[in-house]
Amino acid sequence: GPRRAVGPDLVALFVGCHGRFGTIRRVWLRVHRVSVKRPDAAPFAAPRDAAMTEGEARLLDAIARELTTPSR
Repeated sequence: GPRRAVGPDLVALFVGCHGRFGTIRRVWLRVHRVSVKRPDAAPFAAPRDAAMTEGEARLLDAIARELTTPSR
């Protein structure tokens, strides 16, 4: 299924935003036996650390303001 169908991209949120919205303190590591065939994934061909566009930066700023503004 498409990536969007399985939930949010937490790697992009926590790693890609360089700690702006949270810090990873604990993770689970999934291990598979070498002898078991796993489905192939499509190769990743996008830049790994591309600069944010102006629109993306404005959106992240707006999200950060909402998260840090005390509720009324």
